[in-house]
Amino acid sequence: MKGLIIKDYFYLKRQLKTFFALIVFYIILSVMMKNTSVLSAMVVAFSAILPVTTMSLDEYNKWERLGLAMPLTRKDIVSGKYLLGILIITASAFVILPMSLLVNFFSGTPFAIIEHLCETLLCAGAGITLLSILLPLIFKFGVEKARIIMLIIFMLPAFFGMIFSKVIKNAMSLLPITVPTIGITALLLTLLCFLFLTISFFITVRIYQKKEI
Repeated sequence: MKGLIIKDYFYLKRQLKTFFALIVFYIILSVMMKNTSVLSAMVVAFSAILPVTTMSLDEYNKWERLGLAMPLTRKDIVSGKYLLGILIITASAFVILPMSLLVNFFSGTPFAIIEHLCETLLCAGAGITLLSILLPLIFKFGVEKARIIMLIIFMLPAFFGMIFSKVIKNAMSLLPITVPTIGITALLLTLLCFLFLTISFFITVRIYQKKEI
């Protein structure tokens, strides 16, 4: 499993400059718009897309046949992609909060730590959900055939990110937000997202076990 993660890391190492350039672009855009929801949504969306990038390279290099010739099971290969996605999205979630606060600072808007925590949590959950949808599709149809579906799914986080941002602001104005409330909400959302991820994982394993390589 560690070897699979390292292999994908070397794949993604080439994409890091582009990824950081996009982050800078969305930081500037968020400062101009005085809205961090687009930044949060797009960073998580790109993070969810990165495992798909490694699958595209695997498909191009015919790595699957080589991988299955090694002492690896199909379940191991699927597990590697899910683990990679979780690691990237988790890392992105830890980066989103300070970046959002930085955008607030430069745009002159008030610092709202609780609001940003909720926004980060929702975006991370959206990223996990996005990953849970993408991976079964890619393993089923391949990267090329699933490209149009991916494009549609990829555009959803920015749309829902803006909606979630408004929902959070309205909810905060109506309900008392306390630390226990945030903790319970975070726990429930995390359990729900990982439940969906677990179901997605077993579906993907079953798909890949039936697929002819």
